[in-house]
Amino acid sequence: MSNLGDDSELTILVNLDEDAKGVVQMLIFDREDGFPEVHENAVSKNTAKVENGKAIFNFENLPQGTYAVAAFHDGDADGKNEKNTSWYS
Repeated sequence: MSNLGDDSELTILVNLDEDAKGVVQMLIFDREDGFPEVHENAVSKNTAKVENGKAIFNFENLPQGTYAVAAFHDGDADGKNEKNTSWYS
């Protein structure tokens, strides 16, 4: 645990295949309840466009603590979890 202030910034880089398209949706949870599918239980959520096989997320003002992260690659950027999409946690 670092000695940063009460709140911190978290940067996450998601590497995909270089030819990947679409967006990555990311959820940050501070408890097991609802992880990873219940979006309403996430303390923070964000969407990043995939560019050159990468999606970069910056979460600010997160209280110091332990978090779980779930990421969903939406290859056609339609916001739906289809059979050929991927969840990572």
